[in-house]
Amino acid sequence: MKFRIRVHTHTDVEIQMGHKIGFSFPNDFNRMNSSNVISATANMHGYTILNAIATVCRWNTDAVKFYADQCNTYNVVRIPPDFHPPVVLIPRTKGSKKWRKSPENYITALLQHVNFLSIKKIHFTHYSFIRDVFPLDEITRIFRILLNPLIYTTLEDFIFEIDSRHERQLADLFVHVAKDLYKRGYGQPPIEYARQFRWERITPDLNDLHWEEFKWD
Repeated sequence: MKFRIRVHTHTDVEIQMGHKIGFSFPNDFNRMNSSNVISATANMHGYTILNAIATVCRWNTDAVKFYADQCNTYNVVRIPPDFHPPVVLIPRTKGSKKWRKSPENYITALLQHVNFLSIKKIHFTHYSFIRDVFPLDEITRIFRILLNPLIYTTLEDFIFEIDSRHERQLADLFVHVAKDLYKRGYGQPPIEYARQFRWERITPDLNDLHWEEFKWD
């Protein structure tokens, strides 16, 4: 399995308001290929990562919210039917100390799902927008599972998307777990950068009427 870090840079408005709005797919992510999936946190309350994905994918937001709430209520990782591209929904961790709500349990369940369906590529979006401090402990525990040389997976390409404010921390953590813990010969994984968005002021006439649109840079 190959790892890639994908860096997403947000607008000042998104950062100041704590609202995730922009989302894009990696260039080589085939939305029509069922072996390519998105992984996202099951949270549709507010301007969340999942809400941004649902908007871009033009999913039925009521259906997404229903499945996300079910994931959290019953604490299960699941792939809802009839979404294209497929999405793996993972419950919110909420800092719980219980194993059934731990990062290790969720990432293991994720691997079980992708192995069962022979998934080849995953776009891991859970940390593409971080409102607070870098979740060092949580991501370390995830890497300890993913980088374990004894883990079997059908995945060929793992794309870990990160908020640009924490790019360096993620890259350093990856190297630390791979080399210092497992003594694997990994260097820093390849880093790519997502297309950036911007707000553009639109003034259709000579009056003071205007609005701002969210566009690609």
